[in-house]
Amino acid sequence: MNTTVNLNDTWTLYFGDDDGQILTTTQEAEAKGYRKIDAQVPGNVELDLMRAGLEQDPFLAGHVLDFEKYEYGNWLFERHFSADIGQRGRQVLLRFGGINTFATIYLNGNLILETTNMLIPHSVDISDSIRWDTPNTLTVFIRSAMNQARRMTYTAAARGGEHGDEMTRLRMPPHCFGWDIMPRLLSAGLWKPVALEYRDREFLEDLYLTTLQASETSARLRFVYTFSSDQWRLPLYRVELTGRCGEQTFRAEQTTHFISNSFDFTVAQPQLWWPRGYGAQPLYEITVRLYRADTLCDERIFRFGIRTATVDASFDLDKPQRFQVLVNGKPIFIRGSNWVPLSALHSLDERRVDQAIKLACGCGCNALRCWGGNVYESQRFYDLCDEKGLLVWQDFTMACSGQPSDDAFASIIEEEATVVGKARRNHACILLWAGDNEVDAVVYKNYPKGFARYNRVTREVLPRVVAAHDPLRFYLPSSPYMPAEYDHAMQGPEQHLWGPRDDFKGDFYRLNTALFASEIGYHGCPSADSLRKFITEDELWPFAGSRQWLVHNSERPLYKRGYDRNELMAKQVAILFGQVPEGLDDFVFASQVSQAEAKKFFIEQFRMQKGKKTGLIWWNVIDGWPQISDAVVDYYYTPKLAWHIIGRSQQDVQLMIDEYNAWKHRLIAVNDTFKDVAGSYQVTHHESGTCVAEGNFTLAPDARVELNDFTANPSHQGLYLIAWQIGDRRFHNHYVAGRYPYSLEQFRSWMQAIAGLEPAFKLP
Repeated sequence: MNTTVNLNDTWTLYFGDDDGQILTTTQEAEAKGYRKIDAQVPGNVELDLMRAGLEQDPFLAGHVLDFEKYEYGNWLFERHFSADIGQRGRQVLLRFGGINTFATIYLNGNLILETTNMLIPHSVDISDSIRWDTPNTLTVFIRSAMNQARRMTYTAAARGGEHGDEMTRLRMPPHCFGWDIMPRLLSAGLWKPVALEYRDREFLEDLYLTTLQASETSARLRFVYTFSSDQWRLPLYRVELTGRCGEQTFRAEQTTHFISNSFDFTVAQPQLWWPRGYGAQPLYEITVRLYRADTLCDERIFRFGIRTATVDASFDLDKPQRFQVLVNGKPIFIRGSNWVPLSALHSLDERRVDQAIKLACGCGCNALRCWGGNVYESQRFYDLCDEKGLLVWQDFTMACSGQPSDDAFASIIEEEATVVGKARRNHACILLWAGDNEVDAVVYKNYPKGFARYNRVTREVLPRVVAAHDPLRFYLPSSPYMPAEYDHAMQGPEQHLWGPRDDFKGDFYRLNTALFASEIGYHGCPSADSLRKFITEDELWPFAGSRQWLVHNSERPLYKRGYDRNELMAKQVAILFGQVPEGLDDFVFASQVSQAEAKKFFIEQFRMQKGKKTGLIWWNVIDGWPQISDAVVDYYYTPKLAWHIIGRSQQDVQLMIDEYNAWKHRLIAVNDTFKDVAGSYQVTHHESGTCVAEGNFTLAPDARVELNDFTANPSHQGLYLIAWQIGDRRFHNHYVAGRYPYSLEQFRSWMQAIAGLEPAFKLP
């Protein structure tokens, strides 16, 4: 069995300017005048510099700009370790969970590994080079990524978003080059754990378990495996698979003459895995054992959910389009959020993931879209999504930039996608793989139909990888996808709905043609208390003219994007209230109301068209650094009003009031479960206390019903409170009627009533 020893914690770090030379020892670094500090592993050099007192916190004030000068620096990490003499004779692997990015790695002065990809783990067999009797010296030399990028070639079509052409070549998360939601922080370091692994020389390698067919009475599973053996003449091996979930167990085995094989087997009365709201999330503990005769050679344990999952999609312009998620053959209405970087410094990700998943569940999500500008998340993320019933839409890491099509880049992506896919494919939560984020829509829309729009990476390389290693998973070439015959991305069933970002009830949002929206958002200011944590008092208010507000709007002095988030947020406030409040507290409140009402409108408009529209993934749960953004929870885990309001708009059984039409409002109910539901409801006009609609209702599984309507006048502003009872549970929603602008003080009074409904929450 494997024995793992971590090599984390404190390393020695030397850093200095890149002069093109590769350093192999600390003595060489000292001779060049490199500075010496302690480094933490896992870590990022920005955090090391901060702990050493050489730089200030990049997340505060405007300090993030101070780190651009390190983009042309080199970093030499070193630590010493002793091998476990009791493990002598076994295979020894040195494993790096993540290295940022271009590294040459030496053990006792000998080159053992070179890396060029931050996004995947790296390992090397050091059985023949490790010292057993004396301490070992491990040195990791990381070169300037920008200087490496300068040695690469760039084409007319391969253009980078936010003026960052280097991102098209470097296998680092696109957001780190500067994004509208993230600062430019290229960083460097050993951002994931480093470990030694001792193992026997007969071991399990790749394991693939998938559900071919599933019903309540039986499921057909396929198990594909490979293993390694040091036997020159292969004996017969036996692979045994057992599963346990509660009291239920199953077992299957195969005797094999070769290191690669597969078998299908049936599980009777399976406990099926479902997304949140549609059923439970039973997970079988799967144990795979490799035997030579009666000798146990290796054992692997993982969890597995029995389910089928796919997307029924059609992008044909001449026929009815479709984009419907199906789990176990049944339609699932997606209520989800985009999952963006947990931190601009990714060594901090792991400590944030549990709380972020809790927040996603807390506001009623049943799906998360792992956005293509991010790193690939840790196994902990997918484990939690398996447990909580969160479907995962997984982008490959490419976003908003033209990708090279040459053999070298195609080979890099093929290796990356293979590693990423094989490490995650056994998770029940993963719904689909998407080739990239907005490359079709943002880049290739600029080229005519035909060969100039062809993307080798997403049309050839990635589908080949998915077909080879995860063949039953749905693959979407890009999000949103533009087949060759499209003139623009809004012709498809799956769309990103950003548009002018003006009135959230304007024609762009209200009349959208998307069957499924995988991005849509609206700005909201963090609380005043949170703002004070990253903006100094002298620049806290007003925002106009503040350098720090611009920095935390992810602006860089060198380039200006097409819009200023702070000004746009103020304009959105002015739409709703007729003016921009003069004080910070009023501005924060007005902005959070604007965001909350907008996202409520987006979600409920899609839900009220259930049967036609099939889901919405809004932008986004939580910030990856302190900023002004579309997130509904700020970096410090403080929810904005929108988080609470979305939680009421994403309940499994939902009652909603539609927009005014023909002297009335309609009350619409949807049932996003597979159970019959019955209850009673009441709609009250808050100011007068008048009941305008009430009654009983029954909802079939997966149903939409118009329950009632009531008279209205569009010139009359007012608050309606919706309450419904199902069994012994009571649920609430609200609707703000009438044409704006609204009075800020009137809305504050309304929000006090809304916040007082169960579950109650505090206003900012």
